[in-house]
Amino acid sequence: MFTFKHDFSREWICNIDEPMISTDEPYPEVRPRPPKWLPEREANRVYNFNNVFCHDINLMRWLLGDPKEIKYSIFHRNYHNSILGYDDFNVSFETGSISSRFWDEEIKNLLRAWMA
Repeated sequence: MFTFKHDFSREWICNIDEPMISTDEPYPEVRPRPPKWLPEREANRVYNFNNVFCHDINLMRWLLGDPKEIKYSIFHRNYHNSILGYDDFNVSFETGSISSRFWDEEIKNLLRAWMA
């Protein structure tokens, strides 16, 4: 089995033609509370990643179950790539942020396939 999860996004309101509802109410002050093990300079990136891509992770967990291990994971600027290990297969999970007015997202599961 081969599973590939790909999510590159930027403009979360892309292709919405309706006016946005807004208010003059000020936002409440929320102070970051990163875990002690996380360097403060990385907190925003982790918060943003978790806010957007936790849904992708949960979809993979619902479709495939929990991975047995994280074989590889790296962040580089606006790009992330992980290899998640399952019993009989691995999952390639990549995310990123691109400057665009579209959302590029897909998940592929190939049960019995070969590529030439």
